[in-house]
Amino acid sequence: MPYTLSKVRIPLSDLLQKTSEDAPSSSSFRPVCFKINLFENKKGSAYVEIGSTRVLAQVVGPCEDSSGDFYEAQIKVVFSGFDEVSIRSQLIGAMRGLIQLHLYAKSLITINLTVLADDGGVLQAALLAASMAIIDAGIEVLDVCVACQVAVLPDKSLLVDPNKSTQTQAALTVAILPNLNQIICIDSSGTMSLEEYEKALEFAVSKAVKLYPIVRKTLFAEMNS
Repeated sequence: MPYTLSKVRIPLSDLLQKTSEDAPSSSSFRPVCFKINLFENKKGSAYVEIGSTRVLAQVVGPCEDSSGDFYEAQIKVVFSGFDEVSIRSQLIGAMRGLIQLHLYAKSLITINLTVLADDGGVLQAALLAASMAIIDAGIEVLDVCVACQVAVLPDKSLLVDPNKSTQTQAALTVAILPNLNQIICIDSSGTMSLEEYEKALEFAVSKAVKLYPIVRKTLFAEMNS
């Protein structure tokens, strides 16, 4: 997908002053747990738990690929425990927007994703897990990636991070690079008017940013350990 600039102001200077206790609560995102570097002596892994949805990501590479693109790396996504057809292309597109592919010409980066439990929001969890695993693998990226799913309810109100049992009219997932003010993934389902779509997108971007201090803290805590 084309990468778009978000019109939502992202107050990173304010967010960086917050701790995980100040960030998302049960009134917004479900409880979250992020971990990286899960396997001893093997970089490139991440675990994301959002409510009862749990996703594990492992990165292999960059590996030399003699048949690969001369100018940039190729990305392969492999799923386990989930019907990946609907979201594989979204993940590949988002990771292409995240990684500095030109630094890894004629290489292949493989992202293995295992959905351990699905209670809604698999794409947002997979985006977070994949991006953190990539950073844990030491692969150069443009920014930290954060993601959020929102639902449009039958009464037209918006809900952050719905679970599977939530009755929805439509849903939208977005992934952004906050420091660059860029959207690298938009995925929507259901029926929305243009006005509802624009409101849902703006709402999702503003809520995704609230995960930034938690993701950043997870990454830097491991780097400094």
